[in-house]
Amino acid sequence: MLQEEATGHHFIGRRVYHLRHHPKNGILLCNDCHNHKPDAPHRSPKLFIEMIEKKYPETYIWVEEHMYESGKKPDYKEVCFELKELLKGA
Repeated sequence: MLQEEATGHHFIGRRVYHLRHHPKNGILLCNDCHNHKPDAPHRSPKLFIEMIEKKYPETYIWVEEHMYESGKKPDYKEVCFELKELLKGA
């Protein structure tokens, strides 16, 4: 079986620092799905968002609620702690 390299795609740009590492602000995609397929986010953002809305409506709603936020850089030690706590429950 051929293994593809997976890449993360941020729904809300990495420049919005306080959401950069938020678990709901991303999706794991293979390289082809990330860059080359017709509905890939870097090829057709509109089709990609439509796909997210259909397949992951809760994620779509979260993105809509947070997409215009801005904020200062977070405390990365706190971010790491919160992510570790989330992983414990997974």
